[in-house]
Amino acid sequence: MKAEARVLSPRALLALAAWLGLVFLLAWQGARYAGDWTLERLHRQGTDRLLANISQLRAALEQYRYLPFILTQSAEVRALLQLPGSERAEQVNRYLEQINLIAGSGALLVLGPDGIPRASSNWREQGEALGRSQAQRRYFRQALAGEEGRQFIYEGNPLRPVLYLSAPIYDRQSLVGVAAMRIELEQLREHLPLGDPFVITDAQGELLFALSADWPLPEARALRLRDGTHIRLLSRDGRRWMLQQVRLDDLGWGVSQLTDASGVLPNQTIAAGSIGGSGVALALLTLFLREARQKRRLQRDRLLEQALSEERQRDMISTAEVGLINVD
Repeated sequence: MKAEARVLSPRALLALAAWLGLVFLLAWQGARYAGDWTLERLHRQGTDRLLANISQLRAALEQYRYLPFILTQSAEVRALLQLPGSERAEQVNRYLEQINLIAGSGALLVLGPDGIPRASSNWREQGEALGRSQAQRRYFRQALAGEEGRQFIYEGNPLRPVLYLSAPIYDRQSLVGVAAMRIELEQLREHLPLGDPFVITDAQGELLFALSADWPLPEARALRLRDGTHIRLLSRDGRRWMLQQVRLDDLGWGVSQLTDASGVLPNQTIAAGSIGGSGVALALLTLFLREARQKRRLQRDRLLEQALSEERQRDMISTAEVGLINVD
């Protein structure tokens, strides 16, 4: 007996095509949902880390902020500004040097009303700014106006970003000078946890500080998630990153953080593969059950046909025997 070759009916083929189309649509939607869910989770985690890093950054700056005010309370500093002299200047230089070593700042300065430094913690170093007028610096003018001064400046060789903090020095309600502190932004590195790339820029977008990041950053692509969250993605070092930025108005800083988003695509692949694989497996199971049901029906039909054939043969044999008896 030749094996019968069976093919799916047009109706079955149409149902299979519709099912596969539905599976493809579900897999695509599942991949999109998995991608959005992963990005939403990364956005929340990145926001928490960004806020934590900013808090640590502010705490690091706060621990230096008090230094200029300590200098304003020194009787030796006020005496130097009232009656300048080499002996008083040497005494204040050593005083500033000791405080600077304890605090770990970059430098401490005592400036006269004309902006010329009267004493410096770095008095031992050659080529320091001692003797150079700071009258045109914004942080100095802010202190002269009775305010707390703050300014970023690029200085040194090679040029590097430094932050100056200042406070006015009063003696009997008369402003006699300015106390200033300098800190290099690289000193802030130890206060930030190693991890995702972290960038600080000034008001003009110029780089001030970068932790594990190149500058400028590649162009980012805007994306809107299911929950309405707007995010920005960019490619760097062959990987996808989520860019989160915030501006600190009081400091005039732009703070940017990159969160590794390379895990989004694998999650999408897993979701699509799971849904697609399940759909295909269900289709194959349905075809298998359909084939098994058809085989059982064919077997029943063959057994019935065989039984009918045997019954006809018995009837024919019985009729033939009767005929033989009649002849005899």
